[in-house]
Amino acid sequence: MVDELSLAPDVVSAQLVSAADPWLERRRHSWGASEIPALLLAYDRREEEAASARRYHLDDSGLSRAGVPRIVARKAGLIAAKAGSRAMRSGAERERELIDRWSSAAGFDDVRLESAAPREWYPLVDRHCHRLAATPDAWCRGPSGELIIVEAKCTAGHHSTCEWYWRVQLQAQMGCMCASAGVLVCGRGWVMGSDSEPIGWIVERDDAEIERIRAVAIKAWADVERLRKDDIK
Repeated sequence: MVDELSLAPDVVSAQLVSAADPWLERRRHSWGASEIPALLLAYDRREEEAASARRYHLDDSGLSRAGVPRIVARKAGLIAAKAGSRAMRSGAERERELIDRWSSAAGFDDVRLESAAPREWYPLVDRHCHRLAATPDAWCRGPSGELIIVEAKCTAGHHSTCEWYWRVQLQAQMGCMCASAGVLVCGRGWVMGSDSEPIGWIVERDDAEIERIRAVAIKAWADVERLRKDDIK
């Protein structure tokens, strides 16, 4: 037990939200693909990745009062869930528009959005590592029928490359969905109201990177389970 575990209103509210939303409740049992960058920084740190990580990735990978990364303490229920920022909500609201514009320009006419499948199916669990799961933004088929994951990012800045933290998120999704490749579709400046043309970066499947992701997911989950057992005691 630590002083971050409490009956404070924000902690209780977060727990109630999780209980009310089946999808959020299911996410309590695995790591989502979007959580992978922070886990890699915490359990398999590479300085070149840390140097270009987002602030929230670094914050989540830092140690909590429980002596484990904050992202682990949060999953174990010792820290309240984060509230979404205004920028995150703004970006999420435009993701469908971003995917529609990109797919039309890129000539993909069979892109399926996350909403095309029953929400009860999500998150999709990696059959080789059941502590890793994903809820893709969309997917489509390539020229040879291969499965391609589509991840949408509406940003405030004007990125010129597919950042490593986006690539590993796609690799985690590819692992969960047995996909051959992924596309990171970026709406540069869209959070700030820009209407720039979407850019899509292709990310090829990297089995070595997927194994790295699975390894940290398993290692981090062992800490989650230890903290949850300590809480019960």
